[in-house]
This record gives sequence, structure tokens and C-alpha cells, in this order.
Amino acid sequence: MAGDVVDSLPGRSLKTRKAEAQKSAKNGKPDEALGRFKLKRLKKQAEHEFDCLAASDGKVREFLARTPCTALDRMLMAVGDGHGDAAVVSVVRVGFRSRSPPCTLDALADVAVYFPVK
Repeated sequence: MAGDVVDSLPGRSLKTRKAEAQKSAKNGKPDEALGRFKLKRLKKQAEHEFDCLAASDGKVREFLARTPCTALDRMLMAVGDGHGDAAVVSVVRVGFRSRSPPCTLDALADVAVYFPVK
């Protein structure tokens, strides 16, 4: 492939690629996980916040006021396919005091999660 992107699973279904990407990601190999989808990381910016409330706004801020978090990690990553197509992906990890916050993370995502990047 062009642009130095390697197809690590040629001819495999999207379901297979997804499963293999999840395994790679869980093993701490994000670049390998992207390769499962024929993508390459172009650029990355990461931030770690200790004050989750100050780093949020709107309904997310309201949620975090009721359900305090212990840490907030944000990452913006540009990925490309080696053919000039690119996308920016936003990943947010929120840590809570207990392993099971009072609501599921799906409910937090349904609140239209938005953490502005400084």
C-alpha cells in the first residue's frame, strides 16, 4: 500500500479486523490496532487533567458535578490511509473512584460528551 500503511489482515472481514484491533489495543499496541484497519497514525496530542469538572462544560459538567471523577485523559489523533485520506479521532478516558460509577459510561456518552481541547 502507498504511504507506508501495511495491511496486516489482507482479505479479512471487518468483524475479524475489529476483533484483532481490540486485542492489539488491549495489549498496548495502538499502531498495530490502527494497522488492522489499514490506517496509520499521522499525529497525536494527549493531555492529562486532574480537575475533570474544570475541563468540561454543559451537561457533561453537570454529570461530573454529581459523579466526581479522579482523572481525565484526552487524546486527539490524526490517522490516514496512505492515499491522502485522513480523519481526526478524539478519545477520552474518564477515571472514577469506583470501578462502577452510578451510571454506565454509555449514559455519559449519550449526554453528548464534549471536552474542549485547550
